[in-house]
Amino acid sequence: MGVLKELKRLCVPLRDDEFQDEKQRFVTIYQHSSFLTETRILQDSLTGVQYLYYSDSGTGGLTPLIDQAGHPIVTPVFGEEDF
Repeated sequence: MGVLKELKRLCVPLRDDEFQDEKQRFVTIYQHSSFLTETRILQDSLTGVQYLYYSDSGTGGLTPLIDQAGHPIVTPVFGEEDF
């Protein structure tokens, strides 16, 4: 259970005024929850790779999202030097 708790801690999206010098490694870009299930799409803030996290009744899994060719879905990552 400690791993899931740590994953949830890492996946809290940041507000602009929070943690200016320390960013979260994984950011939740989509979340849907119901009674016993939770679906999230996470983005690695260093690589841009997107992951699907799904939990049902206390068990869950994490997998990279892939495109039709089987390659991971990567969103461009912008740093401060890009602005």
